[in-house]
Amino acid sequence: MGKILVFVLVLLVMVPLSQAKLLDTPEGVSYLEARVTKTGSAYLESQGFGANAAEVRIKLSIPQNTGTQGADLVSVTGPDSYEYSVDDFGNDIIEIVWDNPPLDRYLNYTLVFDVVVTDSPDNPSGKDFPLTEMVKATPEMREKANELTQGLGDKEGMMRLGSWVYEWVDYDRAYQGADSSAGWVYENRKSVCDGHSNLMISMLRALGYSAHYVVGYAYTEENLDPGNPNYWGPHGWVEVEHDGELISIDPTWSESPVDATHIKFADAPDSNYTEYIELLASRVSLDWKRHEPTITMVDKRESPRVRIENTLLPGTIKSGSYGMIITDISAETGQECVLGRLSIQSCKSGDDDFFSIEWTENGLYFCGNTRAYWILLAPFLNKGVQYECPVSIYGMGLDERLTIPAMAGGDEGDVTVSTRKTLVSGQDFNVSALVENHGFMGREIDVYLMLDNVAYTKSPVIPSGGEEKLVWNLKAPQSPGEYTVGVFSSTGDYAEENVTVMDVKYIYIRNITYPAEAYLGDAVYVNVTLKGSEERREGRLSVSLDGEKDGTEFVIEPGEEKTFLLIFEPDEEGRKELSVDVFSEESYDAGFSGSVRVVKEEGFLEVLIGQVQGFFSWIVLTIGGAFG
Repeated sequence: MGKILVFVLVLLVMVPLSQAKLLDTPEGVSYLEARVTKTGSAYLESQGFGANAAEVRIKLSIPQNTGTQGADLVSVTGPDSYEYSVDDFGNDIIEIVWDNPPLDRYLNYTLVFDVVVTDSPDNPSGKDFPLTEMVKATPEMREKANELTQGLGDKEGMMRLGSWVYEWVDYDRAYQGADSSAGWVYENRKSVCDGHSNLMISMLRALGYSAHYVVGYAYTEENLDPGNPNYWGPHGWVEVEHDGELISIDPTWSESPVDATHIKFADAPDSNYTEYIELLASRVSLDWKRHEPTITMVDKRESPRVRIENTLLPGTIKSGSYGMIITDISAETGQECVLGRLSIQSCKSGDDDFFSIEWTENGLYFCGNTRAYWILLAPFLNKGVQYECPVSIYGMGLDERLTIPAMAGGDEGDVTVSTRKTLVSGQDFNVSALVENHGFMGREIDVYLMLDNVAYTKSPVIPSGGEEKLVWNLKAPQSPGEYTVGVFSSTGDYAEENVTVMDVKYIYIRNITYPAEAYLGDAVYVNVTLKGSEERREGRLSVSLDGEKDGTEFVIEPGEEKTFLLIFEPDEEGRKELSVDVFSEESYDAGFSGSVRVVKEEGFLEVLIGQVQGFFSWIVLTIGGAFG
């Protein structure tokens, strides 16, 4: 009997991370203690005779106190005095003041805070943020938001949106400071964290959720200052209030809930948030320099955000054959729904990966538990030699290594796949696979069909030298795009076909009428006319005005038009957002957004007073113009 030589391939590079990093898995930080030091200076330059300054007042954002974050002020140096106040969005800020400040010199300031952050659930703040132009959704964005979340629960739908924004928008530092609106980011697909977050807020608000922007700082994956190692930088993410919970989502890094390296400085309706300086002076110019805070980590606790169990099929991967790792993933206690990424990396054979891997990253969004699938192809191997290759599965706070055996061997089976190449959203279609058993014995073969991160399994018993045709009846994904239909056989074979899913609408919005302005106390009538296309369809019309929802089920014949009347009675003044959504069976077909301005009806006395006030305002403006 000959000896079997065992070679263990040494893993040269497991996870490509910067060697000087303080944290290899920041997304696993569940508890953080940090010292935050905020510095800056104001320079008052005299502009000739009579120059003087009475007061300089700087309003600064500071680490907030929330249910998941505590912040203590350690010291303030530089100004004559300071005081706390609250800004327009309900954030605690600090105002530092110099009385009768000197001219032609720097007024330096330093603020030091001790901050503790945890990743535990937080309660909603109850803040009400306006819908700004920066986060207003276009009809296309509304349609996409409904399309992506159709059939999902609220929280899972939010996680799906976060995953989609991460995939849709490329992170590009060239757009840093561009203050990109949601609409621009949706069309151009490039931004940094502010654009990712604005787009996420826009789509959440289009679905009726109360979402806002978070201004803060977070641990990054690269050193921002080569001369002085600093991995903390300005960052923005999203919070959404839902059903008594505050859900944090970071669409830039595809993470929810956000880890404890996210330090909150303010809440805002969008990324357009700033600090202020006020100068009371005469003949003085001002130069204000604001420095990014220095953040020093004092203590931390790390724990994986998920638990995983890995299964390898088959138990040993043969030369030139495929294997599959099934990763069962479950959320840690207290994290009901999770958004994140898992990646895989093979060991090295020289400079190359030993295993070729079909997908090296899986974007995950789930509530409770889910699965990820990895397809690996072994190289051609020498006979009589067994190889062991450590493979790393990492992300979401964990780095787990799995040793996979590989050796030379014969062809044990084959699989081919066939399906339609072009589909429409939600369409029923079939996938067939021909599975062959080349082994010397009949056996049960596990066959996995994978489409859009979902696997469907069949386990036929196939005799030696036999074959069997398997058929799956599936539904095309709702989102248009390119998809891969892959079929793996536990005999060590894999085949795939690419399919294109196209958008199709079964019902159209033919016309909508509603008042641009309505008096408080009067009913607002919204008429919606729908038109069918080529098939008889059942559907649902959903209309909301400022959160008040109404709707109806309907059946519409091919080419038929139907008009529906919805009646609302607003009980407050102001601009009310109107949204119309049309669902056809299991697809989202059409949407519309607008607004109605609700005003209080003025009596004769109010009209007369308004006219008099307008006359005197005209006189004041005229005099001001003459003597200015």
